Amino acid sequence: LKTSGSIKLNIIDDPRNLWKNLPSDKSDKYFKEDIDLNFNSNIDYDIFVASKRGRSHAHVGSFRDDDFSIYTNIEKNYSIVIVADGAGSAKYSREGSKIACNIASNIIKTNIENDFGAIKNELTNSLKTKEMRKVQEKFYYILGAAYKSSVDEISKVSSEIPTPYKDFSTTLLIAITFKIENSYFVASIMVGDGAISIYSENSSVIQLLGEPDGGEFAGQTKFLDSSIITQGLWERVNVQFVNKPTSIMLMTDGVSDPYFETDNGLKNKMLWDKLWSDVKPTIERKSSSSELLNWLDFFTPGHHDDRTIAIMKFK
Repeated sequence: LKTSGSIKLNIIDDPRNLWKNLPSDKSDKYFKEDIDLNFNSNIDYDIFVASKRGRSHAHVGSFRDDDFSIYTNIEKNYSIVIVADGAGSAKYSREGSKIACNIASNIIKTNIENDFGAIKNELTNSLKTKEMRKVQEKFYYILGAAYKSSVDEISKVSSEIPTPYKDFSTTLLIAITFKIENSYFVASIMVGDGAISIYSENSSVIQLLGEPDGGEFAGQTKFLDSSIITQGLWERVNVQFVNKPTSIMLMTDGVSDPYFETDNGLKNKMLWDKLWSDVKPTIERKSSSSELLNWLDFFTPGHHDDRTIAIMKFK
């Protein structure tokens, strides 16, 4: 028995080809480039950082809301690494993240330089005695001043427009690293989502340097504001000494969400191993962050936010 009929065949293009890449408005007061990258190095480690506008923003021609800052003092052997993610719902968040990164970096540098001898002595003593209270107090002041100055500057800018402070909403993740004898001291703080970690290839555990802030609903988070400074800032300051790790990594949720999905996922060393195996070839034997920037194009369905990652790779 032979029969005949017709069927309708729909050919759907690869989802990757459906995303538009529309330019953002260069005449905008707070125009920001779609990509940014930087590279620093000293005798102990290289720092690679790259930031790229997400597909969801490129599709509608809106701006990259992420930002970053890195600084290395080769002579005094310390570094500052900062990443920030402006809230997608806040119309000037791209400027909020930029202000927070720049102000925080400058304040930290100033406070360290003005008190470097005392800081170095305190860190050396703490390495020997294992007593961390005074060190935490010292960096509670330094990191707290960075947060407060960032909030003050954003408040100033928003009042001049005028517009509500929340229009500049941003996360802010900071790590400061010192070389002390044969060890490394790391001070960190974070508000919002994303991740900061000390990663060691040969360890079975991951050392997270902050807990992501969750919101009332899925996908929500806290942002930098005056309440962070007055409530619970001490608990956000993390200080510790570590033997030479493989890397210290900071990233916005555009990178952390596709790889870890949940807060429990961030504690899964196997997922960090996967991230490291994916990103390692882009920085191996490289003296720039261009390959890292290209890597940020990785495609994960449902995850198309801005992406920023900073990697301190130890030699």
